[in-house]
Amino acid sequence: MRIKIIRVFFIIGCLGFFQCQEDKFSFYKDPMQAHDVWRLPLIEPHQLITAYCCEGWNFQEKEFSKSFSADSINLDNNYVLFWSGAENYGLLDIKRKTVSQFGTYQQFADSVKLKGITKKLYCTKTVYANWRETGQLPWAEEILTAQVFD
Repeated sequence: MRIKIIRVFFIIGCLGFFQCQEDKFSFYKDPMQAHDVWRLPLIEPHQLITAYCCEGWNFQEKEFSKSFSADSINLDNNYVLFWSGAENYGLLDIKRKTVSQFGTYQQFADSVKLKGITKKLYCTKTVYANWRETGQLPWAEEILTAQVFD
């Protein structure tokens, strides 16, 4: 009888452990909202969030001058690059805590060229799916590769 009870507690403990591990990577509950909130890390402590799993990603932080949504995203040299559709491109400067937005792709391309950063953007939905599956972000791999060859 004692062995059966130990087995039951062991199984419950394992299930609880794996459930906690799953929650760490998928979403967290916002106590102020009745629905789930999914998060996509950019660079600690910054993140994109959505309440509509994998659609409508938003950046909203008090210390930044503006918020934005991001259908496509990238990170390079302390800048978050984004596109939110309808010719709305932008740069979030992590150090200065500012957001610059551009009405055309050409303005965006000119700005990133002046800063010496990439203009490559990744589909946010795809980045989230890859991160969820592998724990990898595309810009993390690029940063590590650049450090190896420097």
